[in-house]
Amino acid sequence: MEKFFLLILATTNLTNAQWFWQNPLPQENSSIQYYFEGQDTIWMKDLGAISQNNKDKQLFVKIFDNVMFSENRFWQDDHMYQNMDVTDSICSLVFQAWHGQTAPNTGGGMLSPAAYSNPTTINSSGRIAFNSRVTGSLRNQGVFVADSSGIIYPIAIGCGDGGGSGDTTSLCGDPSPLGGTFSGIFTGTCFTPDINDSGDVLFFFEVNGGSSRRGLFLYRAATQQIVKVAAVGDPSPIGGIFNAVGPGSLNNNGKVVFLAMPIGTINSNIFMWDNGVLTKVAATGDPAPGGGTFSALGTESFGFVDGTYIPIGPVPDINDSDQISFRAIVSGGITGRGIIVRTGDVNEWYVKVPDNTPIGGTYFDFAAPSINSAGQIAFFAEYKPIPTFINMGLFSGSPGNWRKVIASYDSIDGDQIKGLAFSRNPMQSIDAEGNVVFWADTSDYEDSDRLMMGVC
Repeated sequence: MEKFFLLILATTNLTNAQWFWQNPLPQENSSIQYYFEGQDTIWMKDLGAISQNNKDKQLFVKIFDNVMFSENRFWQDDHMYQNMDVTDSICSLVFQAWHGQTAPNTGGGMLSPAAYSNPTTINSSGRIAFNSRVTGSLRNQGVFVADSSGIIYPIAIGCGDGGGSGDTTSLCGDPSPLGGTFSGIFTGTCFTPDINDSGDVLFFFEVNGGSSRRGLFLYRAATQQIVKVAAVGDPSPIGGIFNAVGPGSLNNNGKVVFLAMPIGTINSNIFMWDNGVLTKVAATGDPAPGGGTFSALGTESFGFVDGTYIPIGPVPDINDSDQISFRAIVSGGITGRGIIVRTGDVNEWYVKVPDNTPIGGTYFDFAAPSINSAGQIAFFAEYKPIPTFINMGLFSGSPGNWRKVIASYDSIDGDQIKGLAFSRNPMQSIDAEGNVVFWADTSDYEDSDRLMMGVC
């Protein structure tokens, strides 16, 4: 399945979130971490240093930007960086869902999608899937699909307070496969629904009056029915129960990979769902390729005002050959951390610490990878161009054929990259040809956002 997300965001609105946890980090400072500011926003901070110059030229095409000026140069200009020229724009803007648009199946409510913090996924037909609040109706939130003509299709409608709020009494939502009714959605980047080329939609929702309080669900377009993928309290294929279930990724075969926690830890394991059958992909304590064992897989969690928590990353990805890509942390092995691609029952290190990067230096830390149908991955990484500096960049490829897409302090159209965001699965950043879409900022003080594609 080849789908580009529409927007990469570095902020996440979480109305009912109280805390965020990521563990463990590398021993040295890492910019792949988050700072909690207030009760509404998670910000990704850029703590990178300076990248080395690379003589190779990278071709970029512009998707969209709001850059209106050339900024003054700063101290980084005394150092060497790579300059890229944008060749062309490839996309016009198409409005598919907007604030105030009628929200079907809500009794006259209107969409309030807060698109700045609720991204979408998109399939090959141009349909997008997204979460949205709804105003003017008791049925005040839901998961929706919009086509390229701006027609909105309801997938699941809830009501009451948002997910994690502790509201257990609102019962005016759609019927749930768990019994009871859908209640609160979870908004923000981490809970973006996924859509495949068949129009199936993977989404996360709370339930009131059902056999479980919360779950991951799949809408099947062919039958227009919703089925459960996994819910809190379900039996785990490795024993015990799921104490918490998180988001996942969906392929064109209708298979899902997702995170779930056992009792007694906030670190999560990786599982696959295939037409009602759950299997383990990877769990802490499993052998890692080359020796050692997995010590951490899903290391990011949100806690909520109702006292519950949800594993939110790094979410694995799955392609149409059922290859699964994920970030792993290892004890006693040939590396401390890296990216694994699982083909069949075989795990392979695609890239790991301290492998050399394609632009010199060595890798230091990784975010979750996206994988395309050719088995190529795209990933955000920290790397050390020299031992005393840590920089960040986006890389793509497969073993033996890696390339840099972009790095901090590279230059596009003469302006240096001062900020990069990484894509969270299920938002797909790499297409079938290996082209990678990314968000970048070229200003220290003003918003100079660019949505670009690095052409393979």
